[in-house]
Amino acid sequence: MGLILRIDVDKPYGNNNLFKKIISKLREDFYFPVINKFGYLKQVQNFAILLHNHSVPAIFYFRNCTAPSQSLIQWLETLGHSIGFHAENTKSFETFETELKDFKSKTGLKKLHSFTKHESGVLKLGKNHHPPYEEEKYKGWAMKTETPFYFGNGEMSTFIVPEDKSFYPEMFWIEAGYRDLETMSIEKLISEAKNEDYPLLIHPENYYARQQTKFDFDKLLRLSKQVNVNWFVPPMHY
Repeated sequence: MGLILRIDVDKPYGNNNLFKKIISKLREDFYFPVINKFGYLKQVQNFAILLHNHSVPAIFYFRNCTAPSQSLIQWLETLGHSIGFHAENTKSFETFETELKDFKSKTGLKKLHSFTKHESGVLKLGKNHHPPYEEEKYKGWAMKTETPFYFGNGEMSTFIVPEDKSFYPEMFWIEAGYRDLETMSIEKLISEAKNEDYPLLIHPENYYARQQTKFDFDKLLRLSKQVNVNWFVPPMHY
């Protein structure tokens, strides 16, 4: 029994100051080149080192605007992490497939661990973003593209997980704004994870930009080590 860490990489340059927020938004919706001295995916590298220091593997889900270089992919894989695709334009299978092919072309990857949906709900959060979350549709796309769909975007409100571990519709969001801090506490999660597997979601840029997110995740790392709760990545399957 243990914890599964899903990492959605939404911001190419992070969001811990106004300059990084602006250039991230420019790259997300229009065009802004990869400039390493401005910190392109620096938050991913720092977060991966943090995880490595705690022997925690994870699945990193990248958007096309946050696509990693082949060298970064190889480095992440040597640390025990897996790479997935964070789909944005899910208006139709054709738009999804186009984005997926673009991502594979940019990264050189032939196979991906799985894919997730970027955001959900009714708000259009970017030029390429299709807001509605349509879970059953994505499951069909997973079969067509041989790219698994493991995780939904539901916000976990009780510590109940499905019996079928091939798909988790709800996540324990590390970011405090997506969960009740009292009923869905880090301490309760650790206690429950002794007997069941739980998927978690975090955005690395928020770890460095939001004090509460950093506090909670650091506590999670510390407590999981104290009580020997395991972290793992589900095996790839097609």
